Amino acid sequence: MRPLQLSQISQFVQEISGAEPVELLAEPPSAWHYTSVTALSSILTGGFRLSHIHTMNDPRELVTDGLLVAGDALKELDLGQRSDGTRHTAKIEFESAIQEVYVLSFSELGDQPLMWRRYGDTGAGVALKVDATRLTNLGVLNGGSKRLNLAFRCRYVESIEEQNHQYVQKFLEALNGVGLRKNEEAQARARELIAALFVCLASTKLSILSEEKEIRILNIPFERQGKVECIGNQLRKVYTWKDSNSAIEEVKRGPFNLSERHDFLYEELSQRKGFRLSKSKSPYC
Repeated sequence: MRPLQLSQISQFVQEISGAEPVELLAEPPSAWHYTSVTALSSILTGGFRLSHIHTMNDPRELVTDGLLVAGDALKELDLGQRSDGTRHTAKIEFESAIQEVYVLSFSELGDQPLMWRRYGDTGAGVALKVDATRLTNLGVLNGGSKRLNLAFRCRYVESIEEQNHQYVQKFLEALNGVGLRKNEEAQARARELIAALFVCLASTKLSILSEEKEIRILNIPFERQGKVECIGNQLRKVYTWKDSNSAIEEVKRGPFNLSERHDFLYEELSQRKGFRLSKSKSPYC
């Protein structure tokens, strides 16, 4: 199969997302990942842990709803002539791809009370400033690599369900318009279309969350890589992104991060090269 083309995925994203298209960020800005000190230890040891697109921890996420709509639509799709390789391949690739799609979230807001309260362990955690461009370039499309990392800003709407249905309709229209493809070209084109649909679905959040100014990186390995772990008394599928911790530029202690038992960790961090250690100046959480 030929390497996937970011330019083609970007074109499909624009077709599917409509009048106000989602923009893939070729060079996303540095952004902040708020988390707990316990999670920081895991990140420094093994890398960022990405959530499976089906098991994201915010109940207001309706990505799964959109995936179900798309899956049902593909099952009912009339293949027409069997020579239409892309449409036939898309059905197979979709069922496989949704098993291994992962999301990592950031905010463009650094040291903000809102973000500390919601995601930074109520101010007792840390915020990691990350070189998002470096992160998205880890293992991306190098000599036919199957790993695909796509960065984008979230868009905010009043009704996610309505938007999801529009995405799926546009996806089907794009699928019908790609022409007859066979073999490896059909597989590549199907994956590019599916990746574009995933971006559109994962980029859409409720308007009440717009103040978070979220940037997401969608990781699609197109191969089996995740595993099931117990997180907060729940079984969730996650993917640990090796070497992703190399993109960390700064570790900021939260405004209520005062525990002496964490001092040894920060002392160790202060000796490391490549990023700096700082303290939050946020007045409250």
